[in-house]
Amino acid sequence: MMFHQKKERQKPKQRVPFSQRLFWSVFSIFLGFTACFLIFQYQREAEYTKGKLDSVLSNYNYQLHSRYKQTDDIHTLVRQFIDEIPQKDLRVTIIDLSGTVLFDNSGKETFDNHINRSEVILAIQHGEGYAIRSSGSTGKRYFYSASRIDDHIYRSAQPYNLYLKDILTINKDFLFFMVFMLVLFFIVLSRFSFSIGHSISKLRDFANNIANRDLQEITYTFPNDELGDISRNIVTLYQRQQEIKEDDIRRKRQLTQNVAHELKTPVSSIQGYLETILSNPDLSEEKKNYFLERCYAQSSRLTDLLRDISVLNRLDEASGMFDFSDVNLCKIVSEIDAECSPSMKEKNMTSTILISDDTTIQGNPSLLYSIFRNLYDNAIAYAGEGSHIEIACEWQDADFYYFRFADNGVGVDEQYLSRIFERFYRIDKGRSRKLGGTGLGLAIVKNGVFFHKGQITATSQPGKGVTFHFHLKKNR
Repeated sequence: MMFHQKKERQKPKQRVPFSQRLFWSVFSIFLGFTACFLIFQYQREAEYTKGKLDSVLSNYNYQLHSRYKQTDDIHTLVRQFIDEIPQKDLRVTIIDLSGTVLFDNSGKETFDNHINRSEVILAIQHGEGYAIRSSGSTGKRYFYSASRIDDHIYRSAQPYNLYLKDILTINKDFLFFMVFMLVLFFIVLSRFSFSIGHSISKLRDFANNIANRDLQEITYTFPNDELGDISRNIVTLYQRQQEIKEDDIRRKRQLTQNVAHELKTPVSSIQGYLETILSNPDLSEEKKNYFLERCYAQSSRLTDLLRDISVLNRLDEASGMFDFSDVNLCKIVSEIDAECSPSMKEKNMTSTILISDDTTIQGNPSLLYSIFRNLYDNAIAYAGEGSHIEIACEWQDADFYYFRFADNGVGVDEQYLSRIFERFYRIDKGRSRKLGGTGLGLAIVKNGVFFHKGQITATSQPGKGVTFHFHLKKNR
């Protein structure tokens, strides 16, 4: 029990924010790079300075050799030479190849063999050599430069004092510059990582709100940079998706209500006619047949309504189930025109088809049939007596065929045009139901055109008919 209590008291381990981890990771890399560069630069400058000093002292060695060949008084020679140069504390040593010291102006009387001195070893092996070390003879620290010339080694040395240390030390201006760059990088990186951290923090809050379904109206502000733009787009896309989802839910709810309302009418009519027949066994055959005919008409309307709803649902939710094939549109329109010919004759209507025989697209035959059939049915139902229908493929480009479906009938008032493609929308509801329409024909037309990557618009004026302009993509 005590164990569980202790476990409950444990606080969740706090994570280091991403911005801090990013900052310290990058800054550590930069700091390491700067340190390596400083070390490299220090060694490079030190070697350069030592080489420069070695070059000066090596030059002294050759000058001493040149003068030594002209006189035997080495003491006077060295003294005069030192008087001529800036380095008054220059130590001069002449050594033979066996390491024996032949001359040294340090003032010491006796010397050990110098064959094991590092600069002497280098001079014997390579002709030149330098070293910074403490003298075994005097105990002082020197910068030695040795040169092998003929059968002797000439060695010049300067005491390694504060002056010489200062000469061989790295330029502090460069060090200050690197420190300044390090501070500048620290400031820039901190601002940059803060900006990234701010965007990520806001996105995290946004994701948490979504996970917790805490979707109240919150304004998310992001920095004005690329990551901020991406973050804003993510929030905007999600909000837009939610709006679309809400609209879809609202539309489906409205559709359900409309479907229930539309189904209620034919079902009620059928039920009423059948109840009349059943409750009146002595009803005349003529009346019975009349009621049965009305039942059949309402059942046909119900069948059409269910068929149209099924088509729209498939377009909305299972459009991938439609098969594609090459469809000749001229052939389809001609067949529909022949099917609708009796209905058009009843209303003294005529039609003209202006579509070439080779107008073929890759599409779904059933949907393409529904597009043109519903346009025909709509014109026959509402254009009026003696109207003329014209179906034309006005032009084409590499991707689309452009069609015009027009009648010269009674037309539609402009205020209703924006809604004629809505499901179950009727301008004159009573007249539409009497004519047997489902209210879904033009909605199927619009969705069928969209399915074939096209668009459709309608124009009309009262008394001048309705014209539909739409295009269909030739290939998938």
